[in-house]
Amino acid sequence: MPSQKAKAFVLKISRPILIGLICVSVIHCTAEPTEEDVERARSEFLIMRFQAPFVRELRGRSDMELMQMVCRSKNLDCDALLKRIEESDPQFYRQLQASQN
Repeated sequence: MPSQKAKAFVLKISRPILIGLICVSVIHCTAEPTEEDVERARSEFLIMRFQAPFVRELRGRSDMELMQMVCRSKNLDCDALLKRIEESDPQFYRQLQASQN
């Protein structure tokens, strides 16, 4: 039977390793955005766009920059989200692209 010291040592070593592996797996999780993610991002974008004239950090930003800020705040893959938007709402996507130029 392992001694108490051996068990404590194994727990002391394995716990940080396990926590590190979990953190790495969560950080590198890249799930495709769902339609719900698209709607949430669009809603957040519209709120930011409305607030832009009144908030110094948002003032003067293009629609695409605002959408990228939404992607970062929601931890979404912006390229995949924009692809979903292009498929589901081409007019909205064209508006975002036009603001980038």
